[in-house]
Amino acid sequence: MIGTLYNKISGEVISQHSVQSVQSMELQLTEDYHAYLWGVVGPDEYVNHNNGDPVVAAKAAVLLIPEKKARINEQINHRYLVKWRSGFNHNGHTYQSDETSMNMIVAAAAQAERRVPQPDEGWMTSNNVWVPMDAVGFSDLATSLHTHTKRLFAIKTAKKAALAALTDLQEILDFDVDGGW
Repeated sequence: MIGTLYNKISGEVISQHSVQSVQSMELQLTEDYHAYLWGVVGPDEYVNHNNGDPVVAAKAAVLLIPEKKARINEQINHRYLVKWRSGFNHNGHTYQSDETSMNMIVAAAAQAERRVPQPDEGWMTSNNVWVPMDAVGFSDLATSLHTHTKRLFAIKTAKKAALAALTDLQEILDFDVDGGW
């Protein structure tokens, strides 16, 4: 695709250049940065591509940083939700922690505080085991869910802060999204 820059007043063509898709440009910039890392080119040298557009290799890394950080932040958010929804442990059992289960657990705990639970009341685990609970059991279950949520949120917040502090592209590319959850 050809992009053309015009003078708004006179209408004359100032320049024409090829316009690439964002994915194509990102791939090109990544190749430029790796060429710089591998010593194929120096920091002020150009890498020529098939379209003939030169890009300074060292500057390519700076252009990639915001995009890479945004993608890694999306991965962190996704990993948080997956971990949060994957369940939590309480008294040797795993319970579901999706939004519906969370609302039901909190409601059951609040209800159990206002009245005496019946002997046949309890909660179903993730693998369909019935666990009888009294008022304290329901309250403890809700507390465990809350602790699960707070712990994962703290990890997500710490990962995002650590990523935000990085300024080197290679460190950003090596960032560990999956560890430490």
